Amino acid sequence: MTPRTQKSKEEKEQVSLVRTLGFWGSFGMGFADIGADIFLALGVVVVWAMGAAPLAFLIASILYACTGLSYTELASTYPIAGGGSVYARKAFGDIAGFIAGWGLLLDYTICIPLFALISIGYLGFFFPTIIFAHILIGPFPISVMGMIAAILMVFLIFLNYLGIRESANLNIVFVTLCLVGLGLLLVIGFVTVWNWAFLLSQIQWGVAPTVSSFLYSISVATVSFIGLESISEAAEETKNPGKTITRSTLALIVCIIFFTVTVSLLALGIVPWPLIAEGTANPLAVVASYLPWAFILAPFIAIIGVTISYVSANAGIVGVSRVSYEMSRSKLIPQWFNKLHSKYRTPYRSIVLFSAIGVGFAFLGDLNLLVDLYAFGALISYIMVNLALIQLRNTQPNIHRPWRVPGTITIPWRDGNKIEVPLPAAIGVISCAAVWLIVVLFKEFGRLAGFVWFLVGFLLYVIYRKSRGMSLQTH
Repeated sequence: MTPRTQKSKEEKEQVSLVRTLGFWGSFGMGFADIGADIFLALGVVVVWAMGAAPLAFLIASILYACTGLSYTELASTYPIAGGGSVYARKAFGDIAGFIAGWGLLLDYTICIPLFALISIGYLGFFFPTIIFAHILIGPFPISVMGMIAAILMVFLIFLNYLGIRESANLNIVFVTLCLVGLGLLLVIGFVTVWNWAFLLSQIQWGVAPTVSSFLYSISVATVSFIGLESISEAAEETKNPGKTITRSTLALIVCIIFFTVTVSLLALGIVPWPLIAEGTANPLAVVASYLPWAFILAPFIAIIGVTISYVSANAGIVGVSRVSYEMSRSKLIPQWFNKLHSKYRTPYRSIVLFSAIGVGFAFLGDLNLLVDLYAFGALISYIMVNLALIQLRNTQPNIHRPWRVPGTITIPWRDGNKIEVPLPAAIGVISCAAVWLIVVLFKEFGRLAGFVWFLVGFLLYVIYRKSRGMSLQTH
């Protein structure tokens, strides 16, 4: 083969991601990832915060709002697939980009089996035995719930292999159904049976919850907001990204905070917290069973839980494939990952590889283990994103920004210079770091597995860069 022939072949293979997402596709991508979190988080937060769960969600929402605003400015300014990894690399260089991206890869890889399992948990509202059943394969007990989740994940792998448009259309249908269901739940509950006095009676500070358990519940409550970067991950496939990403991300912030806080207020004003804690596999279905017309509403909410959690698992596949695609394209991980399918123009290698890892986790069927890992990597990435916004405001002050985070202060610096500090980004750094430390201090497995993930990742980064004769840090 001549050099010219080889070059032509390579040129043909250099296809790019396609901009197909409008406002609803972009919003649906974000809500699909975050909207399902309340179907999971209510139960696990109540276990630790008990009757004070709404307050834990409200405190966690501060972290979400500040970091979400940082993502809004960065994603609209730099509409490139990869999200936090891209922003950290632009601000601080390759090592920072790798750390932010590797954290998101952990988050998204865990997101896939976690929400596939939650989907099956809500299916367990109709078939309770699947939540607890196991079968023996040799000497190993395999969760039936995990096996079904793994089978459903295989379909999502195939769907994302074909393209993001097919994935986005699935998101829009299920997100619409979820918004309708949550709206009905709130209206019926608050109008008919909600009781403020009952809510307050469930809180006994110092006993239920204790100070330590409440602090840990705040870190668990952040699970409700993880996934806010999903819109930015698909920025390279979004039409008119400067306008579309800004509108869809701001709408998502308002929507998620509203539903997360109000649903938790509703739940604890109707249902005794121990019953919600016992129903961690399908907590919103438990709440719906205490409302009028429960014989219709509870199955309806359970069906929504099945579908929106399944869509969230799908959003995890989109996220992990796009982050790995951009990290590979930026030479932070091997370039094998940035190969796009010649026909479907999707990063099919990343889709298959990381989803397969997720399938392995799904077979364990252990929600608590996955929740321990879910926030660890994402919070590290969120710290980097907020820091990146502060840095890029000052190192690239003249770049066009379709939208800017409000509340900027100017600090005098040496030689008569000044530094811009967007206050929400500064608050985001502090709050994300505080919650991450809570995870590290209170959860042994999450601490161990999280640090192992980053240690292994950094070793791979060093080996890859050295094998290519590249410096570990470039800017």
